[in-house]
Amino acid sequence: MKRIESAAATRRALLDQAAALLDRGGPDAVTLREVGARAGVSRGAPYRHFCDKQSLLTAIAAESWERLADHMRELQEDPHDFFAMHVLHYGQQLAGGHNTFAILFLLTHGLVKIVLVVALLRNLSWSYLFALITLGLFIVYQLYELVTKPTFGMAFLTVLDSVIIWLVWREWGKYKLQHLHAPYTEKPEE
Repeated sequence: MKRIESAAATRRALLDQAAALLDRGGPDAVTLREVGARAGVSRGAPYRHFCDKQSLLTAIAAESWERLADHMRELQEDPHDFFAMHVLHYGQQLAGGHNTFAILFLLTHGLVKIVLVVALLRNLSWSYLFALITLGLFIVYQLYELVTKPTFGMAFLTVLDSVIIWLVWREWGKYKLQHLHAPYTEKPEE
């Protein structure tokens, strides 16, 4: 086997073992040492492919996004095949508690909040309602998770999102008062 092929095979084995550990025990279960041991490589091999645990988890998340994009392309080509096979498959994965979904959820959650913060800071009128709806949907999912698999992290995120919704609601009220009554600040002449 050529050196490049061997490096690619090692990287693949590391990613596969890391994904298996992630699915079984969450991000805390993934360590470069344990991933290397399960992949059957030297102690230093994982560090030659990934500088730290975060870069390994990022690579797993990136692969998941790539697979999702591939499946979306399949949807455009043959919708019956996609819905019959892949939606069922992903539904079973999510129901099985795969931690890849947790990583994607948190990544999406963070990105949506960044977009909302930028939009709110710019006082874009649509951003208030969008923030309330989006965060409300996040809370619905988080409450479901709390009922089925309660964790401190999900409880904390739910409380934090609830506080943010309250703050956005208050700011939206102030925004509406400022912009709805702005034309009437001057008294008309009689």
